Amino acid sequence: MAYDLYIDVLFLMNFLMDTLLLWTLRKILKYRGSPLRLFSGGLVGALWACAAALCPGMPPAARAAGTYVIAGPAMAAAAFSRGGVKERVRQILGLYLLAVLFGGAGAFLCLHTPAGYWIAQLSRGNVREALPVFIFLLLMAGCGFGFKFILSLLEEKRGKFYQVTLCYRGNKKEVTALLDTGNRLSEPVSGKPVSVLSGEAARELCPRVAGVIYVPYRSVGRAHGLLAAVRMDFMEIRRDDFYLKVESPLVGLSKESLSAGGSFDLLLNEKLFE
Repeated sequence: MAYDLYIDVLFLMNFLMDTLLLWTLRKILKYRGSPLRLFSGGLVGALWACAAALCPGMPPAARAAGTYVIAGPAMAAAAFSRGGVKERVRQILGLYLLAVLFGGAGAFLCLHTPAGYWIAQLSRGNVREALPVFIFLLLMAGCGFGFKFILSLLEEKRGKFYQVTLCYRGNKKEVTALLDTGNRLSEPVSGKPVSVLSGEAARELCPRVAGVIYVPYRSVGRAHGLLAAVRMDFMEIRRDDFYLKVESPLVGLSKESLSAGGSFDLLLNEKLFE
């Protein structure tokens, strides 16, 4: 039995799937970039799929080498600007892992829904028997929004935690920080934002302080209070590909722990990100 393969349909389907794959990977890796780069990566994957389809007699070893050694890395290089060896390996492995997950989801749909039959008919040019193209595009858009929703839920569950390096008079300390969206504490004269460091971490970083600045604050159960703050040398805030260095930040020194389980030692002022 022979089938007619419509190369334009094959190209469009692979282009859309590869672009969705790269978009999902970019979201997971917290990259930023233009859609044009994602389209370029999807174009590379679609061109390879068409080339492989036009060469049915290609040896399996050559097909595997073209897919995993050439096409995968080329898609990552086209879609993402970061080019370090370690980062590129991370991109390629993530791409292969997502391809396996997407393939498993596709196999499930083909086995338990009519989607597999519709897509097969579409690729063979049987438009009357196939899933209409506009419905296919709607399904692709739905998959994209679904993945975005799942990623947003995971991000919310993860919380807004950052790794922070504090430096005070040459002493450095790494702490886990929580972005406190309700913290608008600022020094009244300069208006500079004030973050808050736990008592234990403060004693380790700066056992002796000089030039203390007292910052007035209000809290639940306390109408007025004064918080001792010091001016750090600098503060480095990191999370995934995000990096921010703040020179001479003001950090309030709490006398107690900030979290019951010790999950974080610093409350970041949201004004630092404005």
